[in-house]
Amino acid sequence: MKERPRVLIVDDDQGVRTLLELALSHGGFQVFSAPNGSSALLQIRVIQPDLVILDLLMPEPDGWRTLQKIREVSSVPILILTALDEAGMAKKCLARGADGCLFKPIDMQVLHTRAWALVQERAATV
Repeated sequence: MKERPRVLIVDDDQGVRTLLELALSHGGFQVFSAPNGSSALLQIRVIQPDLVILDLLMPEPDGWRTLQKIREVSSVPILILTALDEAGMAKKCLARGADGCLFKPIDMQVLHTRAWALVQERAATV
């Protein structure tokens, strides 16, 4: 049987990480989490996730810098989660190397559907 896809959740808010961990693990993913970008970069090398879910509003390094650093070492799909619902934010995320952008508060069904789509897209190209 194929191993469940690995997802790495990167968010400085423990409550958000826990909520996402529960939702995604029940949705068929093997879930890992990191409280900041530095920890995420270490974990990416070790666990080689199939998807990274990344918050933008974190202390140093912030989500933008973390996104840039991940892109320097990996082509893993990255789904941005953000409370910054500014005009053009989704385009900005894509332009900086993300594969998608969802706004908080998160609709868990939308998150689940988008996460599976990104994992399946990557599997089809590898």
